[in-house]
Amino acid sequence: EWGMVSALSVPYGIGFAPNRTPTTTDHAGRFRIEVSLDETVDPASRPLTYFARVVRGDASDVVVTRLDDAGTRWSIETPHPVDSLVTTGGHERTSSRVTVAFIAHNGLWPSTPAYVSVGGRRSGDPAPNENDLD
Repeated sequence: EWGMVSALSVPYGIGFAPNRTPTTTDHAGRFRIEVSLDETVDPASRPLTYFARVVRGDASDVVVTRLDDAGTRWSIETPHPVDSLVTTGGHERTSSRVTVAFIAHNGLWPSTPAYVSVGGRRSGDPAPNENDLD
């Protein structure tokens, strides 16, 4: 059975990647990640409203669910990411990543997004066309 490991950790993003090269049978399963935004605060102490958006991957197959009334706990459920073509800058590139952006809004301004990404290949493995999208 495949598993995920933390592959990237920066102030505004967390990335997960498989701990081994996935096989074709791995792609049949789905996995779930829970995200907590509990520690997000507004500097002026305004109440926050949270939004989530799939920004990479097939949005029709990624389920993002709000788990509490405050909107600070979310789950992301998706199949294991597989290679797909993405058009960016007028060029087709290969990507095997699902990324969800989380945004807090204080009633005046939206926050900078925080991203959670799940990759379909091991961290450090190049994409087939070495396009640097993953």
